[in-house]
Amino acid sequence: MAQDYVDDTSLFLSNVINAAEGRIRTRLSSHGIDDSVIDDVCADLADLKEPFAEFDTEHKQLEYLKKEGYYIPLVDYNVAPDM
Repeated sequence: MAQDYVDDTSLFLSNVINAAEGRIRTRLSSHGIDDSVIDDVCADLADLKEPFAEFDTEHKQLEYLKKEGYYIPLVDYNVAPDM
């Protein structure tokens, strides 16, 4: 389920940044900004398209959570011990 959030968020951000990139290029160009500067700005935006690249699998997500101390392991609990 967490993978769905990662995938959906990545797709959303990628679509938003792709849409904005063209407008940014056009506006910066119209103000006489050098193409190399525009390319640098767009390269920075490209990094934002995949914010979860390091966590593209559930295994990597779990390892990160464990390493940072955020993971709480599941505990089996019998709610009806007499049954």
